[in-house]
Amino acid sequence: MGMLISTLGLLSPHAYSLFLILVAVGFFAIYIPWDRRRKKRGSGTGERREKREVRPARPLSRGGAVALAVVCVPLAVVGMTLVIACAVMGEAVLTAVGLVLSGLALAGMVKAGEVLRSPRR
Repeated sequence: MGMLISTLGLLSPHAYSLFLILVAVGFFAIYIPWDRRRKKRGSGTGERREKREVRPARPLSRGGAVALAVVCVPLAVVGMTLVIACAVMGEAVLTAVGLVLSGLALAGMVKAGEVLRSPRR
């Protein structure tokens, strides 16, 4: 790990920013879905876990889902533009901010899509 960090110091800022983008995409695209599947299957130890009382989330109305989508689409565009521009300029902090904005916007769009695709009550 130390050698990887020392070699990153020798790379240009552009390569360093692209490396950070690849790490973030790998984390959100590979690790999180794998971790969710692992948790669904259980830990495999055979022990019963105490179930905490979980309050159900308040359902999002169709109007709220449309409003969420209207807010999230421009936010995703701004976030991805920020990621691309800052990665080219070598600004690692702003690239990370753009990744966070894009991730939040994509999560909001997924939530809105689930509500809008569900059958009406």
